[in-house]
Amino acid sequence: FLGSYIFLSQVLFLRLLTAARPELIPVATPATHSSLRYAFSKVREINYRPIYRFDVLDSINERYLRDTFDLLWGLEIERVRFELPGRIFHELMPHAIRKMLASFYTRPHAADLLAQLTIEDSGESVLDPACGSGTILTSAYRRKRDLFIEEGKGGNPHKRFCESEIFGADIMPFAVHLTSANLAAMDAGTIIERTQ
Repeated sequence: FLGSYIFLSQVLFLRLLTAARPELIPVATPATHSSLRYAFSKVREINYRPIYRFDVLDSINERYLRDTFDLLWGLEIERVRFELPGRIFHELMPHAIRKMLASFYTRPHAADLLAQLTIEDSGESVLDPACGSGTILTSAYRRKRDLFIEEGKGGNPHKRFCESEIFGADIMPFAVHLTSANLAAMDAGTIIERTQ
């Protein structure tokens, strides 16, 4: 079950990365286990290990793999990238499994309000000690980015935000996987070395 969600978030991020930087990773179609294994290894070379640390390809049926890939490749998900892996995970997860994993989704509006009330400067650091899929951290990212623009600062703060100013922890490694994917997807075209 979790393998399917991990695979889904890996393909989602691959789609965002190749839409932003098509020259980085050649993606063969139709998708096969070997072509995706190759594409995922190329992404790991760039250093998105938290997203691709779990190798679940062998546990995914070839037909499901192909259908999922074809569906995601046909959508323009780069237009709705904000916290997409986490939203899919929480919206599709059956209640019994959500309860078993103690996975309770923070609504995006609540996270946005919290970020608006607490973050006053684009250089502030943010910590969520129970980050789950990263809803609060992605809201903090957006608030910091908005303040960065309002403050008239130049350049792209994505790398600094993800590597030095936004921190999350969770008891579930899968949650950290989702948070890393969500933060990296905020600007998939800018390569980051790590998330915190």
